[in-house]
Amino acid sequence: MKEIEWFETYETGFEEIDHDHRNIFDIANGTMRALARGDRDECLRLAGDFVIALETHFPREEAFLREIGYPHVAKHAAHHQGLLRQANRFADLCGRPGQGALPAEPFEKLVSVMLADFRGGDLDFRTFLMEKGLDKAMVEDRFGSVWL
Repeated sequence: MKEIEWFETYETGFEEIDHDHRNIFDIANGTMRALARGDRDECLRLAGDFVIALETHFPREEAFLREIGYPHVAKHAAHHQGLLRQANRFADLCGRPGQGALPAEPFEKLVSVMLADFRGGDLDFRTFLMEKGLDKAMVEDRFGSVWL
């Protein structure tokens, strides 16, 4: 299983959101290493960290999107819920001892969907801001801190 690489194209331009995304990447890569080693305990620990990172990040991002008037918040939030369900299922699979090999394939699929979210959904709001003529400084001036 190949680790994922952070690219500048994943950046939204909002440091706090990008920090969360990088943290999620780091946990995902650690999970992939644990899966490759067959380390069930580490896999289970990191799967839990992954779920917590998503549970923390998604509400913050969605609150920010609502605050700036992003019109597709509900759709984005529904997508987040799907990702969270997949992450919880993966964590459950990691916690089942005696089930043979660790669930690498479900995690690969989860990471693939997550990357699609970073490439598409999370960058759509940046386009939305640009179309409204707002940059980071203007958003922060109008709405205060983007760290909601």
